[in-house]
Amino acid sequence: MSHTAYAGVDVSQADLVVTLLDAQGQPLLSHLKRPNHIAGAREIADRLAQEAQAHGCTRLRLGLEATHVYWLPAALLWHDFTWPQDLEVEIGGLNPHAIKAFRDSLDADREKTDDLDAEAIALHLMVPCHRLSPPLPDPYLAWQRLTRTRFTLARQLGAEKTRALGWLWLLASDYTTHPPFSDLFGTAAQDLLLHFDFPEAVTNLAPQELSTFLQQHSRNHFPDPDGKAAQVQAALHTAYPLSPEFRQALRFVLRHTLQHLASLENLLQHFDQRIAQAVGDADRPLRSIPGLGPVLAAGLLAELGPPDRFPTEAAVAR
Repeated sequence: MSHTAYAGVDVSQADLVVTLLDAQGQPLLSHLKRPNHIAGAREIADRLAQEAQAHGCTRLRLGLEATHVYWLPAALLWHDFTWPQDLEVEIGGLNPHAIKAFRDSLDADREKTDDLDAEAIALHLMVPCHRLSPPLPDPYLAWQRLTRTRFTLARQLGAEKTRALGWLWLLASDYTTHPPFSDLFGTAAQDLLLHFDFPEAVTNLAPQELSTFLQQHSRNHFPDPDGKAAQVQAALHTAYPLSPEFRQALRFVLRHTLQHLASLENLLQHFDQRIAQAVGDADRPLRSIPGLGPVLAAGLLAELGPPDRFPTEAAVAR
């Protein structure tokens, strides 16, 4: 007969706090606290193995609250740890939001402490439907870090563009409401903002001078540069009158935001190259699906992990 023990680990940057419960929810090891480093994690593994064997347990469910990145090294170490041969060990991370909801359902009024959180995690593991997510093996773990960081950078880029549009609207509302360019962050549009005191200097330019500037900085992209210049100046004539000090501050903020955008776009290009180099042809089957480019395919592959994690194709879809 299998006797299961349940180890809950509350994780922080500094510490690992462990509670070990038997199948009836009685503590076998209470509130073991060790530093979150290799020696502390090894000591915890030794103690868990000793206590499980001492109480006749043949199976151990070991769950960590997946807090930021702080849970990952310990989980990887325990996954590769040499456990006793007669002890079946299942290790994985648990969603912090799920743990909080479960802890609150036990007693919404009780104070949050690391000790109680470790106990709540162990109790959570006793529910059969609560599955553990084991740490991904290489190379999936590396791919996941690359693709998730790229996702974060892309979100930052979108947020910065939204802020930049706000600064532009303050300087010239119609310029963003009825934009004269299909992309207000394209090369010619950005050069207008960087080369002139926007919007006054652009408004006061001779139409032919503005037309020539747009033609040069767009590399002859506009079929009617004179018409485009007229569009730009028309969008600027309705700007709200702002104090010189406020306008100067907005221009300063906008120019530095544009520099930040360029830096983020450059970073994204480097990440795309690194992801393509790391993944190679492994994502080729996913890229055969219409609409899935190399970056999205690599991200899906990194999150799914190795195929043998799923017993059936339906499990992958879920």
